[in-house]
Amino acid sequence: MSRGLITGAMLALLSAAAPRMTAAQATQLELGLSTKSITKTLGVKPMPGMSDDLAMGQTITCTLDEPEKLSEHGVKGMHEGARVTITRVATDKIRVEADELEPVPAKHAATLRVEGDGQLKPLQPPAPPAGAKPPL
Repeated sequence: MSRGLITGAMLALLSAAAPRMTAAQATQLELGLSTKSITKTLGVKPMPGMSDDLAMGQTITCTLDEPEKLSEHGVKGMHEGARVTITRVATDKIRVEADELEPVPAKHAATLRVEGDGQLKPLQPPAPPAGAKPPL
């Protein structure tokens, strides 16, 4: 009898202490990222055989088709034909990296936040602390 009471009390304590998911967290978990919408927004052409959903940690490789669209999202200076990789690094963030060898070797990258409506917004780098000196 006492064993049943102890087990019941422990279960009650554990369920009360378990973390609860907020509505915002649940929305982020449900945020499905369509590779078709991402590639269209960034102006890139995906390689054949990619899945339609960009899962956490998944990377897709593309070819730059419309450089001006990619430039609008913080990856500037790339030319048509550059290699672009897109990685989902968090539930609401993707990392976009572009590199090319011609006309000169270049590489640029940006981290983008995926808004609830599917829009991509560049993340701003954190501001340095007041009075901080730039690295040498």
